[in-house]
Amino acid sequence: MLIFIALILVVATLGVIYSSQKRAIAYETVKLEKLNAEIYQQRIAEIRASQAGNQKELEAELARTLIEESKQGTSSKKLHKASPLVALVVVLVICLTYFVTPQHKSNALAQEQLAPYQEDARNYLGGDDSVLQGLKNEEIRFLVSAIQLQLSTSKSDSHWRRYGQLLFKLEETKLANLAYERAYLINPENVANMEAHAQAQLTLANGKLNKDIQQLFDSILEKDPTSERTLLMYGFAAYNAGAFPLAVEKWQALLEYKEPGSKAYNMVANSIQAAKNQLKSVVQPSTNTSITGTTPNQASGNLPGVSLEVAIDASVASNLEPNDTLFVFAKAIQGPQMPIAVYKTKAPTFPVSVRLTDNNRMMDQFKISQYSQVKVSAFISKSGTVSKRAGDMIADEVVLAVNNQSKPIKLTINQVIN
Repeated sequence: MLIFIALILVVATLGVIYSSQKRAIAYETVKLEKLNAEIYQQRIAEIRASQAGNQKELEAELARTLIEESKQGTSSKKLHKASPLVALVVVLVICLTYFVTPQHKSNALAQEQLAPYQEDARNYLGGDDSVLQGLKNEEIRFLVSAIQLQLSTSKSDSHWRRYGQLLFKLEETKLANLAYERAYLINPENVANMEAHAQAQLTLANGKLNKDIQQLFDSILEKDPTSERTLLMYGFAAYNAGAFPLAVEKWQALLEYKEPGSKAYNMVANSIQAAKNQLKSVVQPSTNTSITGTTPNQASGNLPGVSLEVAIDASVASNLEPNDTLFVFAKAIQGPQMPIAVYKTKAPTFPVSVRLTDNNRMMDQFKISQYSQVKVSAFISKSGTVSKRAGDMIADEVVLAVNNQSKPIKLTINQVIN
């Protein structure tokens, strides 16, 4: 098609050149004839004036000379008229040469090979996964090429997302991420695109949670709190980053959407237990410790943080049991709501003195010293997990300034979750 258009343009251009040259030749011919006539008349006048020699012989010789010049002009004119035709023949030869070159044959062969996959490509982009069934690796590669051909003019975010999913299955991770990013750029408010974008970013972060990915996960869950894909990725990202309480929390929420006894349910349940085991391995039950395994005041020194005295109100104290676990969290006032610092102790004896510093961080990327103020909360867990359930006891959340002072602020647990 492009070559056909190019030929039309070339012919049109040659037509313009030919027309211009024709007018120029005609103009030059008129000038030559006029000049010859003037010269002829001038020479005749000179001959007659001088009366020298044979007048008729000289006139005949002069006439022959002018005729030869006229013939030469005619030959030149014919040559100019033929030039556009020669150029057109050259262009046609070049085009014919292209059509018989190996490269063109290769392109034609590729188009012929992809033709049977065009319909499957359209069906797959439309959401039909059945077209992949029974395809061999080579056939899948042809399908990918056919999809790429259709995507060259597509502005559909779902098409690019589907393309990314196929590349991900083929373990073409980098290309899949690029396709996911394209879908996200086309429609960044679509939850499926946000999930694909989160998956791409998580892959680049080696599967570990960071601030940007957590904000993206939180944004998705604000739009769709039941997004199972996001809850699953969120839990794994938190687990890989060592944020085991957060992993348990997200997977516990995911478990509610799985059928008990199903393969998916058992997988999530096993993941929760693995996170709990990791959490136990860094906490010594016999002492008051942080998530990172240091005692509350160990190595704290004058590190920036918040100091607390956690007490329990008499109205709820009767609900306290020997195996209860106390959690104290510090969170950012704005942004991701994953705890920045966590303190945990089993069988607490109230009041409990706690100082949260960078030693209590859950992730290296987030430190309490990076904030001027934080939200602090405390609750007693009956199950020993960070997921709040009926019967657990909580304190009102307070905002505290992060500083180097050690004077504690009192935080009282006074409510039972129904």
